Amino acid sequence: MFRPLFGAGWPSAAGTVPCAPHSLGITLVSLTQTFALLSGLLLLTACSTPSRVTPLPKFAEAESADFIARYYSDQTSYALKPTMMEGQSFAIFDRASMLGMARQQPRHELAVVVLVHYPDVEIEETAKLGWVNDLKGLGYQRIVFLRGARSMQVNGLPVLESPAAVRVLLGNRARETISC
Repeated sequence: MFRPLFGAGWPSAAGTVPCAPHSLGITLVSLTQTFALLSGLLLLTACSTPSRVTPLPKFAEAESADFIARYYSDQTSYALKPTMMEGQSFAIFDRASMLGMARQQPRHELAVVVLVHYPDVEIEETAKLGWVNDLKGLGYQRIVFLRGARSMQVNGLPVLESPAAVRVLLGNRARETISC
């Protein structure tokens, strides 16, 4: 049986008993609080729904890499493999010096380039294409790009997509490493 929240009253054996919103314990404040609570619960459950974005695969081949560069710009890069130190710090090299080190490695199977976060996708793609052209020219078979973190640790970093132009030319899918 439906009972009115507001209105004439409650039916009873003695007739209709008048009622007011406060006699039912319902006030505008309690309705507002209930609505806010329900809205908050809905928002929390919506935010906890798993996203459909697939996480980037993590790199785990640092030991087998022949050359690893941490690239910031053409003027600033660190050689992580072979490790080049100046005292307790990594030595800073320009791009030409980095490519000279890559050329001197006994094997040219796997080259890894760790990129710092580029806010512009076009700049990142240009940097990737430059490294692909240079390292392929030196005979490297696979080139992997990683998203850099604050640490110099390479294993565990997210693997970035291959440059779009290279994927089209070589028929690679997005997160495959580049090889001929």
